[in-house]
Amino acid sequence: MFKRILYYWYLIQHAMEKTLSPKTLDSQILPGIIDRIKAIFTDYVILILLLLIISNVFSSIEYVPDSIRIASFILLFGLYDPLSTAFLGGTFGHLAMGLRVRQKDDPSKKINLPKAILRFFIKFLLGAISLFTVTGNKNKMAIHDMAIDSIVLFKEKK
Repeated sequence: MFKRILYYWYLIQHAMEKTLSPKTLDSQILPGIIDRIKAIFTDYVILILLLLIISNVFSSIEYVPDSIRIASFILLFGLYDPLSTAFLGGTFGHLAMGLRVRQKDDPSKKINLPKAILRFFIKFLLGAISLFTVTGNKNKMAIHDMAIDSIVLFKEKK
């Protein structure tokens, strides 16, 4: 347990050393932890609604094997974040709050699916620990963002 804590501490310290070049963020105001928490809350509401819809569909069918129910649950919770982040530029919570997940080196580009899956996996493993590192670095990047070189930005105003 102690080794794991030291390892996470090392990850946090190493991740905080990574920074963006100033030219990339000259005119950007970066979202803080409150903006991200609002997006997470919105995502939870959406996931619960989707889960209720799936549950109602299964209830209307005479027999649905438990394996199908379990697979649906895992797919919903396991693919919602990576798919929406890779293809839409953020989850529906991000989009609703005006946030976008982008490549750190080229904020005009979305992250690809493998990076979105890795980002979600790290976020899932570290949970709030990753999120709270947003307050500790100047680029407001969580550990899961630093690990794959992504950044969360406000949507550009046109």
